[in-house]
Amino acid sequence: GYNIWQSLKGKFYIYLNDCDVRNVYHHLKELREMEFLEKLEPDESAEDTRSLYLITEKGRGMQIKYEPYLKILQRKALSL
Repeated sequence: GYNIWQSLKGKFYIYLNDCDVRNVYHHLKELREMEFLEKLEPDESAEDTRSLYLITEKGRGMQIKYEPYLKILQRKALSL
């Protein structure tokens, strides 16, 4: 979740407080509940304990549907 938060700040020039990272986790949970994301739990023996998120087929369908709007957001962010 933290890496996603950092990416949002970098790509869309969103200035968030450190406290706002919990909102990212909340939305990740919602996306999992809607079956747009799948959470992979870290291996107990692994040194890296971060969770990974995979976009599901259902989530990819949403990405395709909203691609034009995402491009608009990206263009606006680059023009700032």
